[in-house]
Parts: sequence; C-alpha cells; structure tokens
Amino acid sequence: MTEADGERGVGLPGTISQMLIVAKYELLNLRRSRRFNLVLAMVISTSAVLTVVVGYYRPHSFLSSPLAFYGNWSGLSMLLILTFVGVFLGGDSISSEFQSRTGYSMIGNPMSRAALYAGKFLAAFTASVLALLAFEIIEGANGLFYFGGRVPIQFFISSGLSIVAMLSILGIAFFLSSLLKNGSLSMLIETILLLLVFNLMAQVIEGLTRTQPWYDLSYALQLLSAVLTPSWMSLASPSVFEGLAVMIGYFVACGIAGLVIFQRSELA
Repeated sequence: MTEADGERGVGLPGTISQMLIVAKYELLNLRRSRRFNLVLAMVISTSAVLTVVVGYYRPHSFLSSPLAFYGNWSGLSMLLILTFVGVFLGGDSISSEFQSRTGYSMIGNPMSRAALYAGKFLAAFTASVLALLAFEIIEGANGLFYFGGRVPIQFFISSGLSIVAMLSILGIAFFLSSLLKNGSLSMLIETILLLLVFNLMAQVIEGLTRTQPWYDLSYALQLLSAVLTPSWMSLASPSVFEGLAVMIGYFVACGIAGLVIFQRSELA
C-alpha cells in the first residue's frame, strides 16, 4: 500500500469491521476478567437461593400454577439481576477509555470512536445476555421440576423483554460512563437510578398527577412480570407496546447521547 493510499485509508477496515474486531477482543477480555465471573456467580447464587427457599418452604404463591411460579420468580429477582449485570458489565466500558484507553491499546490505530463505542456495547450486551441466559435456564429448570413440560408462552415473552430491557440499561450505563468519565461513579449512579430514583419518581408523579408515568423506565420494566399473567395480551398500563417503546427509547436516546459525548471528549 502506498503512502497516498494510507492517507486515504485504502485497505483499512470499515466501521462495521472495526466494531466487530473491538467486540471480539472486548469479549475475550471480559471472559477472562474477575468481573464477568463475579456477575455469573451472583446470578447463579441468586438463583440458587430462590431454588432452595422455594424447594424448602413450598410457598403456595409460587406453586399454585406455572404462571404464578414464573411471575413471582421474575418479580422478586429480575430487576436486581438486570441492574447488577448491566452495571458491572457496562458501567465503566467507556470511562476506561478516558482513564486508560483500553480499547485503543488492544487494537492498532486508526480506529473510529463510533466503532470503538459500538464494539464495546456489542461485547457488553453479548456478555449480559449470556448472564441472563444462565438465570433463565435455572428458572426454567425449576419450573420444569415443579410443573413438568407446562411452560407458558409468557415465560419466553418475558425472557425476550428482559433482553430489550438490558439494551436500555446498557444504554444508560454507556451514557453515564461517557458523561462522567469515571467508572466507579457511573456504576454507583446507575445503581441508584435503577433501584431507587426511577421507582421513586414514578410513585411521586403518579401520586401528584394521578396519571400513569408511562415514560419512566421502572414503570416500563414492570412489564417483565406483568406479562406473566393470563390476561397479558390485554394489559392496559403499561401495555406491551408502551413498555417496549419506552425501553427502546431509553436505549436509543442514551446510546446516541453517550456516543456524541464520547466523540467530542478529549481522551487522557
């Protein structure tokens, strides 16, 4: 390749190729990290505790029907699992570029920031889905033990919605990571937002205005458990469409905002 070709970028991988290369190496890095092992341990431990408690106490609220079982299991643990997985696997992905430029150190330059951002997001999302899959497999195995092959379709719908929810949570994580440029701080703030602030805001808004806070993420996340009912197709608030739209909206808005901040910021 001639010097002129190099200046024009001839022979260099495109943005999509760069994104996939970043995702590959970031996944390898995550797989070898203590953090991913910690996330898996947390997911498995939470599932194990639920398995033991339900098996020992045999609560009627769980064992009255397959839908009741999956609905209670999801209602007790899904938000915690989503928050923990999203925060730990995505919370400092972009801030690490400001602090140590980990992505640039893994792969030779030149590389577009959009490819780096998207590749890291794809890696975090893939690792998060694997962690969610472990949770769903254990939940499904418990359901099969108690009810045999009677797995309601709502279980698979809720599982699919949890993947969309993970997109929105990672979108927020990457936005905060780009904005704050500090991994620990962004992880702490996202945890507080997901477990406390969003839920508190929904309650306050609903109490003051007597209207449904359909735009609040915690309100949309109620859909993960709400679909685990016989009348899931006729849900009024939030409806399946509303919940999906809000979750996708958070993913798109936060993802774009985080990318814009990342592209315009100076790296250390």
